[in-house]
Amino acid sequence: YHLGTRSQIVLVLCPEHATEIANSGLSKADVREYIYANARMPIHQLKDLAHYGNRVWPNWIDQTNPDTLVPICASPDDIVVIVAGGGGRHSAWMSGWVTRVCTEEILRVG
Repeated sequence: YHLGTRSQIVLVLCPEHATEIANSGLSKADVREYIYANARMPIHQLKDLAHYGNRVWPNWIDQTNPDTLVPICASPDDIVVIVAGGGGRHSAWMSGWVTRVCTEEILRVG
């Protein structure tokens, strides 16, 4: 769980999964929103995991209620969705470590 670390998480969809999602009418933003809304865990389960004490929790997280559902990250914008790979229907989830995704243009020479 990355809420409180300010890092991002990456969902790498294989082309087959990405096609099924697109054909159902969902965008990358829809996927991010769905994951953010549904990938949650009660705070009492996190207290013994994931360096709980090292988190800077947002004010809206009620740490006094053990049943407070904590999202996997601070916002849907912290979920990066990419399509990569070949055939085989294998997608992956990659966890960040207090890092943010950066992109850089690659110029083709010649």
